[in-house]
Amino acid sequence: MDSERFSGEGDPITSAVSSMAHIVHISEAHGVDAGVMRAAEGLAPRAIGRGHGTDGFLNPR
Repeated sequence: MDSERFSGEGDPITSAVSSMAHIVHISEAHGVDAGVMRAAEGLAPRAIGRGHGTDGFLNPR
């Protein structure tokens, strides 16, 4: 945390985006508003497209 670097070694963005899609689907199926998660899910493909797919989702770069 102090280094402000999050390697994504344990949970890269490419893996997290799959989990987010699942959470959105299940939430909406149960009538739970998934707007915030859907917004986060929308950021992931852009980060991946910019070459940050192996970074952790919290990488501040």
